Amino acid sequence: MSPRVRALTTLLILLGLPAVALATEAALAPAARELQSRLTAAADVVVLGNSKVRTDIDIPALHAALPAPAPRYVPLGVNGTQAPVWFAVLAERVYATGQKPRGIVI
Repeated sequence: MSPRVRALTTLLILLGLPAVALATEAALAPAARELQSRLTAAADVVVLGNSKVRTDIDIPALHAALPAPAPRYVPLGVNGTQAPVWFAVLAERVYATGQKPRGIVI
């Protein structure tokens, strides 16, 4: 197993995401299920970070800064985390599920 795969697998396990069953909804931890539920429709802008992305983002300012029409904003915050976990969320929850957001804010 390559170091990158080993590191990503470790992050997924720490998040409670079984590395062998990422696509199986029943196998997901509650936190992962919540993240996945936010991505049920196409996301225009995905905001990654810790819990502050759900509470401290000025949504009207974000909408004003982006071109019309108003984008579908999806906050994907994971409590108490840092950049390596956000990368795992981006890779395994956004891109791996076929999402193609127009913008990503970290």
